[in-house]
Amino acid sequence: MSLGGAAVAASGGWMAYSMTSVSNTVLPQQLLQQLKPSPRMPVMFLGHGSPMNVIEDTHWRQSWQALGRELTDKGIAPQLILCISAHWLTESEWALTGMAQPRTIHDFGG
Repeated sequence: MSLGGAAVAASGGWMAYSMTSVSNTVLPQQLLQQLKPSPRMPVMFLGHGSPMNVIEDTHWRQSWQALGRELTDKGIAPQLILCISAHWLTESEWALTGMAQPRTIHDFGG
C-alpha cells in the first residue's frame, strides 16, 4: 500500500452545519443497523497540514487521490468514515458535527 492519505473531495463555499452534544446520547441504533457486515478496514492517521493541500493541486493531494484509487481498486469502499479533529473547542462535553456532503470549513480564526 502506498503512503499518503485518503482520497478527498473538497468543494469551496460555506454550508450550514450543526454541532450536537453527544455527552448524554448514544448513536442512533437505526444508523448502526443500516451498516452491512464488512471485513476489517485499514485504519489510517492523516495529518492534513494546511487544508489547502486538499483544495490545490499539490503533491499531498495527488498522493491522497492515488491512495483512494488504490483502495477502491482493491474493492475497499468504506460505508462510514470516522474523522476526529481537535479544531473545535467545547466546554466539558463532546460534540458531533455531520452532513451528507461535508464542505471545507476554513477555521483559521485565533
